Amino acid sequence: TRFALVRGLGDVYKRQGDQQELLYKRWVDRNRAIVDSVSKGRIAYVHVKAMNSESFRTVYSELLSDKNRNKDAVIVDERHNGGGWLHDDLCTLLSGKQYQEFVPHGKVVGKDPFNKWTKPSCVLICEDDYSNGHGFPWVYKELGIGKLIGAPVAGTMTAVWWETLMDRSLVFGIPQVGCRNMRGTFGENTTLYPDVEVYNSPEDYITGHDTQLIRAVEEMMKKKEEELFRKIILYIKERDRQIRQSRSFFVNIKIFEDERNLANFLLTLTIAFTLGTDV
Repeated sequence: TRFALVRGLGDVYKRQGDQQELLYKRWVDRNRAIVDSVSKGRIAYVHVKAMNSESFRTVYSELLSDKNRNKDAVIVDERHNGGGWLHDDLCTLLSGKQYQEFVPHGKVVGKDPFNKWTKPSCVLICEDDYSNGHGFPWVYKELGIGKLIGAPVAGTMTAVWWETLMDRSLVFGIPQVGCRNMRGTFGENTTLYPDVEVYNSPEDYITGHDTQLIRAVEEMMKKKEEELFRKIILYIKERDRQIRQSRSFFVNIKIFEDERNLANFLLTLTIAFTLGTDV
């Protein structure tokens, strides 16, 4: 007697879905490893899979985890995002401004806001972002939170109502609600251009090289260096003011642990050159 096992299409689709999910997780893990390697652990990486509640919880928990909270900056990758409704939640999360520290016994152990990202960020975008995948980076850029890096995104930020007929296999969307900025321009048909335009070539996809991601890491490293130099210049100006008042000179500055060696080196050279002083 022969027995035949007949599987329905539902089983086939489930296996395909499971495989796609595993491939997606491998891709995200690979991107995170690239960012860690290139930045030497200084830059965090999160991917926004879709504009829904589940994706937001994932981004929130990863971004504000113990592993990422103390990193210098974050790359928010929203490439290949098909949309939903999450633009305001993500922009609120990424636009935190620090207003206080927690200091027991003279040691800083935390800060507020605790539930928002307060450091530099950028958003990585690409050609197949759609709907709210266009809306989120547009709002991010409109609010001046950070830079967009990648390829232009087609203007598709229109809310769609999804409908089905009696045959539940037929699903279609009806665009109903346009999103218009305060200057009177609709998002629909308005292409969103990145601040740093860079493409992954067909050869990149074949070899697995991610030119866009590497460029995003470089931009975030550059941003951190710019902030460091700004701190140095402010310090030099303040020390110059103190020197002019007291006519004495010494260097005793407390810099964040990860910046101390570079900052001290630059301060020593810059102050000695500027003021002609032995330090």
